[in-house]
Amino acid sequence: MNVSEAHELAARAAKHGIRMTFSTAKPRRLPIAGDRRTTKRHGEQVRVHSTHNGMWIVSGSRYVYDWVSINDPRAAQYVKAAK
Repeated sequence: MNVSEAHELAARAAKHGIRMTFSTAKPRRLPIAGDRRTTKRHGEQVRVHSTHNGMWIVSGSRYVYDWVSINDPRAAQYVKAAK
């Protein structure tokens, strides 16, 4: 939907007493495996998929992640990909 279509839709809705609000802000970035963070206590960490018996854990149709140290064997594939 482009801007003119949005204005036309809002105008039609206003005739019926409906208020429509449009936002042009960028959506919040979703977490993905390979994201990095640095903390005072744990140092540099990378986000990895949580696994159980070799399968990724999913909750509410979304993956579950763990933060692990860069030196952890689970982080190896994500550290190489980021370099």
